[in-house]
Amino acid sequence: MDSTNDSVRGILEVTLGQTRDLENHDFRQYEIVFFDTSYIICGASFSDNKRWPYDGRTWRFDVTRPAELQIWLYRHRGRLHSKADTFLGKTTFQPSFTNHEASPVWLNLHGKAGAIKITTKFIPADSPLIFTRHFERMDILSNHSTASMSPTIRCRKKDSDRFYVFIIMRPWEPDYRAENPAAIQINCPFILPLRFALRCSDGRRFLACTYLNYSLSEYLERRDHVDFSEARLFAAQLFCIVECLHGLDITWGRFRPQNIYIDPVGYLAFSNLDIYAAKKVDNYLSPEIQYTKNADWWSFGTILYEILTGHLPPKATDNNYSEALAFPASSNGIPFPKAAEDLLTRLLDLDPLRRLGANGPDEVKSHPFFDEIDWDKLVKKEYVPSFQAPLPQDRWPGGEEFCAEEVKSVWRKEKLRVLSDELLDQFEGFEYVRPGV
Repeated sequence: MDSTNDSVRGILEVTLGQTRDLENHDFRQYEIVFFDTSYIICGASFSDNKRWPYDGRTWRFDVTRPAELQIWLYRHRGRLHSKADTFLGKTTFQPSFTNHEASPVWLNLHGKAGAIKITTKFIPADSPLIFTRHFERMDILSNHSTASMSPTIRCRKKDSDRFYVFIIMRPWEPDYRAENPAAIQINCPFILPLRFALRCSDGRRFLACTYLNYSLSEYLERRDHVDFSEARLFAAQLFCIVECLHGLDITWGRFRPQNIYIDPVGYLAFSNLDIYAAKKVDNYLSPEIQYTKNADWWSFGTILYEILTGHLPPKATDNNYSEALAFPASSNGIPFPKAAEDLLTRLLDLDPLRRLGANGPDEVKSHPFFDEIDWDKLVKKEYVPSFQAPLPQDRWPGGEEFCAEEVKSVWRKEKLRVLSDELLDQFEGFEYVRPGV
């Protein structure tokens, strides 16, 4: 890594070049490029069997801290397939944040034949300040929910063309700096980092993270059966989220599928905006109704129960369940894992002192249900998930670029209200504060 300075800020330009010696590729090939949770999806231009160019467009990412590029290559399988597209390979690259000249490089795919050429260039920010005029196309989002019911808007940053979700904190709500000072130190591959913190003159605050448009809740609503291997990978990522927050002494007690998103590769991304503005969520709150680490393990167990069984566990009080925990005999012909049944029973123990996790996260991590998980491989995102969040329905790989972040087809159908320029003008003078926030 060229820079250890977490305050590096600016724009990273990434130009996609040619590929060579790839296996099983054709005009349906596309790639997903990640940088610090933001991403673009680019389709290919077909030329010949061995070597062909992408569209050559230069994409831009906002840089608020050093991070690496991840490039995933796929071949599209068609709209009728519900599982992931055909995986062609992945590569990573650490761009330079000290050399401001364009740097072309060939990157070999990890564990696969072939290579891809990219060019990167870092452009430092002229000023640490950021203003309303740097953003446009703010909409009230109908499919992004916060437990506090605070207004949530989608915003496009003009110079980078990246999309962000902003939550509006009212003047009387607690300041996150005082309530959760450790939250700005979060560094977990499955938690969306706070990218911007903006303040206006009337005391309102805008907090922003990367925009993703497909939640774990939508996944649970649309799937037709439980895939236990898929569920285990999701569960391991959820564990990493809880473990990270507890490591910073942050207790949450209100995890829910609506604020956990799935990126286009298939990995989870918890939106930490709710850390600053959340209130009680009854369906996922522990029966003792306390925001403790033990309550977090209850919420974890509740979500995992829903992932593995397809429904929420029975309602519970301090003393008993409304009905006994029930587990299906099988899913899609595969018997329900005994290890999963034991894990859920122990996570949903009504006695918080007896609950799995009460003695620390290691006792959850070492449970037999997770025996097949390579934790180092998971944290490095070296697994290829069997499920991807849906690609846009209106533009498919083949001859032109497309960007999943701009598609509204997966939004709920309620009418969106566009904020007027006159209203936005009231919020001049925001400060750019990541990562010190």
